[in-house]
Amino acid sequence: ERSTSGLSALELAAAYGREMERAQDDGVVSIHLSKELSSTYSAAVSASGVFPHTVRVIDSGSAGMAMGAATMSAAKVASRGVGLEECYAAAMDTLKRAATWVYLHSMEDMRRSGRMSAATAMLSTALLATKPIMSIVDGKLELVGKTRTQTKAFTKVVEIIAARAAGEPAFIAIQHNQAGEAADKLQGLLRDALPEGTSFI
Repeated sequence: ERSTSGLSALELAAAYGREMERAQDDGVVSIHLSKELSSTYSAAVSASGVFPHTVRVIDSGSAGMAMGAATMSAAKVASRGVGLEECYAAAMDTLKRAATWVYLHSMEDMRRSGRMSAATAMLSTALLATKPIMSIVDGKLELVGKTRTQTKAFTKVVEIIAARAAGEPAFIAIQHNQAGEAADKLQGLLRDALPEGTSFI
């Protein structure tokens, strides 16, 4: 997905056609950023009309590696030679079990982007000096915690994830745009807090 604008239905239809011609398979499972955060999903639905029964479009209701994990699940079952519907079901099952949290150094960039609910946006002015933790709920970014330091934010994130894991091993994806030191620190905290068998990417 582009960061500046969504893809058009024409671009997506062309991509679907190229993929089906190249792969000579049952069809395409097309997984997209939450429709609340991007216009691409609606364009994908329009594009899929050109390929009835061969393109399945999914609103991930999320962003980032939640979509990646769903893609990995669909690809894994596809490699076994199963049909389009089974691939679609695998992606949907993964998304149903996935959760995404976002730690921000500042609310300012998020407030300017418009990618948060109106209620959270109203609070953002008072939060500019904090380091908030957001969750994607029903496809929208929502505030779930605010802290004053990165250390406290990481502690809160670990608590949230450990509660969600409920004592079971988890697959954790850490995405970051900083130097790796902060990500390594967070991974260490999560490794200590989560059961053996938890995997990281």
